Amino acid sequence: MSAASTAVNIENSVNYPFAHNIETIVVSMILIFTYSAAILFIAVIILRVRKNRFEKVTEALKLKLNSLIMSAAFASNDDELNEVIREAKPVFSKEIRNSSQAQIIINEVLTIHRNLTGQSKDNLAKLFHGTCLMAYTLRNLGNENWHVKASAIHDLAQIKAETFIPKIEKYAVHNNIYLQQVAQIALVNLKGYDGLDFLGKLKNALSDWQQINILDVLRKLDKDKAPDFSQWLTHKEDTIKLFSIRLIHFFQQSYNGDKLEEFLHSENRFLKHEAHAALQKIKPSQHFELSNSDKS
Repeated sequence: MSAASTAVNIENSVNYPFAHNIETIVVSMILIFTYSAAILFIAVIILRVRKNRFEKVTEALKLKLNSLIMSAAFASNDDELNEVIREAKPVFSKEIRNSSQAQIIINEVLTIHRNLTGQSKDNLAKLFHGTCLMAYTLRNLGNENWHVKASAIHDLAQIKAETFIPKIEKYAVHNNIYLQQVAQIALVNLKGYDGLDFLGKLKNALSDWQQINILDVLRKLDKDKAPDFSQWLTHKEDTIKLFSIRLIHFFQQSYNGDKLEEFLHSENRFLKHEAHAALQKIKPSQHFELSNSDKS
């Protein structure tokens, strides 16, 4: 081999260090890709089989328990309902073997519960209380995952589980905003106007969206039993003051007019404009003028 050829080979080995092994590299990459694709394919098949098996087990479970659920819903009196619950209690405990299955049945019962009224609705709530569904829900309430905890709070509120209100109240001022919002709505659903007590303890802002959600629950209550909403006008948090003004406006509490007039001079333009709108509604015989700079 000439010196020139040797020099070229050395230069090529420096510039293209893997040139002599290119076939080995390509084959290795093909094998790695093939093995990866095979593993992925097997994993997909396993997941699909597990999903199909779970769905079959779930459907079988629903079929086993559906007759008891419907018997409870359509029980005509307490004696008949109590008999159904006595029969359902051991069956539910035997057939529901884990939290995943329990959640399936909880969702099933609550879906039917939402679509019923009157005694049938109350019957399903009592079935929920009288079987292991309540135990699983309380277990979820103690779960470390906030979304599982929030789901449990929502479920307890739907079946009017007033016994567990103390367990829910602490979450109404929780650091997790979503968990906090779910608990606040639950308390208003369970306690009515008294459920607003959390407002006095709340330290963070109350979003407009949350105010709308709370008002949506309150509008279904007896307006004649509404409390004096001015109690939160002195709160340190402006969004709670704003919500208080909005409640005074919506519930037409004209006796709070003088307190609202104080906000016409507020440095917070949202409080000022909301108070002005409320005064125009609850005291239509009087004229309240904002300065030109405040009208925009």
